[in-house]
Amino acid sequence: MSDDHVLGPELLPTPFSAAEIRTGCPVGRTVVVRVDEADGVRHRLSRFAAVTAEGATYERADCDADGTVLGDVTSMPLTWLDLQRHAAFPAAVTARDEATLEYPLGVADCWRYVVRDEAEVTTFWFAKNRAGMPVKVTSQRGDAVLSTTVMVSDRVVALPPD
Repeated sequence: MSDDHVLGPELLPTPFSAAEIRTGCPVGRTVVVRVDEADGVRHRLSRFAAVTAEGATYERADCDADGTVLGDVTSMPLTWLDLQRHAAFPAAVTARDEATLEYPLGVADCWRYVVRDEAEVTTFWFAKNRAGMPVKVTSQRGDAVLSTTVMVSDRVVALPPD
């Protein structure tokens, strides 16, 4: 792994560099995740609405299971480095290994990061063939699973012109 995966002296290498995220997140990339929490199940859509060499306009919204937007879409500019920083975990509280994960889009070889923070443990699975966001995240306190977020759709769609 090259140095462009290391963002600081006390951080583990990130699964993807900013350049790899840029390549993996073209305009129109649209991801739907299912979020299972104690109060029920919901779906969230994330979309790259515009892309430049430096970053992207990133959109998020609640949606149904098929990705149809429900309600308002929030939009924000992000740099590729901003997105990489989301996976820059402190080495002192994080274990990193490789794992195979079966999830709704198939079976993937992943980098798995297990982050321990006081009583809570959050586990992130990043599929090696899907640069960008994790394909699964679980959060638990003791034996109780607080939430599970899993990618259920990942596609590039043509966006309507402005």
